[in-house]
Amino acid sequence: YKQLSVASSLAREGNYEVPIELNGEMTSINLRIIKDSDQKGRVDITMQTEEYGQVAAEFRIKNGKIEGYIGSDSREGLSQLSQMDQSLRNLLQTETQEVKNLNFIYSKELDINQFGQSRRQDSKRSEQTETSEKTGTKELYETAKAFIVALKQRGGSTYEN
Repeated sequence: YKQLSVASSLAREGNYEVPIELNGEMTSINLRIIKDSDQKGRVDITMQTEEYGQVAAEFRIKNGKIEGYIGSDSREGLSQLSQMDQSLRNLLQTETQEVKNLNFIYSKELDINQFGQSRRQDSKRSEQTETSEKTGTKELYETAKAFIVALKQRGGSTYEN
């Protein structure tokens, strides 16, 4: 009961743990949908695997334009992740959204446990005046799904809903 209660609470906050198999390795993707704060319109994704190392991704949707980055603490892992660039762009592109900017970044100091926390405090002032259009929850979930599908396709696996 306690596990279900915690899971329910995390879901209300837009925070999910998604189990996934990548290239024969089971891992958990932490997915955070930010829709009801001064930083709304953002998806944060973190995971750790043998193949990719620690991975953190952030996607922002503003006025139908998607900007994002994917970072890893492993040069080899980042090299492999960057191979999904075109596939991810194709999955993110819709009739109402376009990919404005997508970067792949190596960071030896990447800490997925602290990902995004320092920026949250610093960006509050600038974010409050920046949002001119509400980003729908559906678009945020579709963006997260596109990332997961691109990961699965890069590994040669198929993804079903």
